[in-house]
Amino acid sequence: MAAVVDTYLKWPTSRKALLWVGITVAVGLGYYFLGFQPRLRELQRLEEEYDRLGKELRENQAIADNLPRVKEEVRRLDEKLAEALQKLPNREEIPSLLQTISDLGKDSGLEFLLFKPGASQPKEFYAEVPLEMQVLGRYHDVAVF
Repeated sequence: MAAVVDTYLKWPTSRKALLWVGITVAVGLGYYFLGFQPRLRELQRLEEEYDRLGKELRENQAIADNLPRVKEEVRRLDEKLAEALQKLPNREEIPSLLQTISDLGKDSGLEFLLFKPGASQPKEFYAEVPLEMQVLGRYHDVAVF
């Protein structure tokens, strides 16, 4: 080791300065590539995640701010649904409906040639019952019916 130091001390000042510049550059590059750059990438990733989470927070805050209005609307719609369900019959009333249609047609001066109810098709809150009918009568009587 002493021989290396003696050799170094015998070098001209310009060579010593060049050696120190080289060592400084090597240490600087080592720090940049091994220490700084990975941390810089991590910082950029964290900033992107921060921005994404901030955007998500703002969106969720907007939803939360809107929650009371939505709850009120749901409550109001539930009331309307309950009211509508009370108005709807809870069982099929086809026979009385068919009789009413028949009576109205006869009162309008129509003659029923075909009056055939189809198969009931249940839906969520009601049942559809197709009705096939043929009537005979004047145009205005059919329009009144």
